[in-house]
Amino acid sequence: MLSIYFNGYSYGIGAAHSVQYSFVINYDLVSGKELKLARLFKRHSRYLEFISRYCNDKVSVKIPAGALFAEALAPIDANFESWNLTRDGIRFNFDACKLSGCAAGEHTVEIPYAEMKSILSTEMKLLKQLGV
Repeated sequence: MLSIYFNGYSYGIGAAHSVQYSFVINYDLVSGKELKLARLFKRHSRYLEFISRYCNDKVSVKIPAGALFAEALAPIDANFESWNLTRDGIRFNFDACKLSGCAAGEHTVEIPYAEMKSILSTEMKLLKQLGV
């Protein structure tokens, strides 16, 4: 597996804040295909609901309730399209302005594999046992 996070910043003259943008590449080197988030989880596991709840719990500690955009962590694919595999879990990346006001900056939430054990696909569990 290859999992890369690209991050960039730009600043326009007169702007109050810089603009942060990022994108990811998650690639299965064996199959030669891009790795999709859904492939990491069992079918019908409601993984987006789990990810949404987990991220909301972690982010709400950093961002006050009234400042968090209501739909930013709803359980839909578009909200969790920026993710990376790490040694210990899956990290979800939220660009500045995605969860709250731009001044709050970017946020990340890493969900440990152990927390997702019951919903991970068999393939993903095997890869983690092999230390990949």
